[in-house]
Formats: sequence, structure tokens, C-alpha cells
Amino acid sequence: MAQDLKDTLYDLVCDTMNFYVQAHAAHWNVEAPNFSELHRFFGKLYEDVHSAVDPLAEYLRTHAAEAPCSLKEMAEESGLPALNAPETETGGYRGRDLLDHLTVVNAKYMLRLKAVYAAANAAGDIGLSNFCQDRMSAHRTWMWQLRSFTE
Repeated sequence: MAQDLKDTLYDLVCDTMNFYVQAHAAHWNVEAPNFSELHRFFGKLYEDVHSAVDPLAEYLRTHAAEAPCSLKEMAEESGLPALNAPETETGGYRGRDLLDHLTVVNAKYMLRLKAVYAAANAAGDIGLSNFCQDRMSAHRTWMWQLRSFTE
């Protein structure tokens, strides 16, 4: 496997874990009139994102590359932005702020997915390429659903 693919895939694993944590935090901390709906939505989002962590790390291992070994390492290597929104009086976050933030995170995540997809194709890794296609399709759906709450 080309070093470019290893590096890009490593970064995607870090981004995936970061995205998972941020979506899970949104699930815990959302405050909105439609709390129940957003709470369920963020729950489905974090579960889906989390489901990609292990397969991506295993793709690294199948090519004799080390997967990240700590949350600190993953946070440092991730290119996704942190939430920058004011807390509510009760320590949560407005639903709209979380939706807007996760829309940006998802868009940046999709760019990384596309980079891994291209590198996997160049390296002839059809399995990883197919996995990335499936994830890109899932994240296009998440993008539509994230936007649908705010339009």
C-alpha cells in the first residue's frame, strides 16, 4: 500500500473517531423544543459513524500499518473542527448550533473519505474503495438530513 494511502487512511480513522465523539456529545447535550427528535437523530448519527471506526482501522492493519492507539493521538491527528458555540444556561447546546456544526464536520469528513477513496483506487485496494463508496453514500444522506432540520 502506498504511503499516501496509509497516511490518508490513518487520518480518516482519526477523523471518524472524532466525528463519532462529537455526534455522541450532541446526543447528550442537545437542548431544543424538538429535543426528542434531535436526541434520536444524533443517536442514529453517532451509531452509524461509530460503525465505520473498526473496519477502517482494520484496513490499516491489513496493510501492516499501525492504527491509532490513544484518544489523544486521534484528536491531534484529526482535521475536523471542534464545536465553537455558546453553552446554554444549563450547560448544553442549542440544537441549531449542533446541527450547523455537524453539517460542517460532515462536509469536511466527506472530503477525507473522497481522498481515501481516490488513494485506494490508485493503490488497487478494491475492498477499501467499495467501503469508502458506501460511507460516502451514507454521509450524503446524513448531509441531507442535517440540512433538513435547519431549512
